[in-house]
Amino acid sequence: MVRIAEEQLDVLRAAGRAPLSDLAFELAIGVVSEVVGLRYGRPGIRRRLERFFPEEFGEPAD
Repeated sequence: MVRIAEEQLDVLRAAGRAPLSDLAFELAIGVVSEVVGLRYGRPGIRRRLERFFPEEFGEPAD
């Protein structure tokens, strides 16, 4: 989890800013992938998960 959080911090540092929801989603995907053994699986987990959470439902509340 620490390694994945550091990767997300690197993304934030490189860009200078980033939506917290995107960073958190990537963190969650990375941690769950490690726990269930998908670390070396096919790429594209984020894209597949986003199909379950379409934009029509909007952004999470602040």
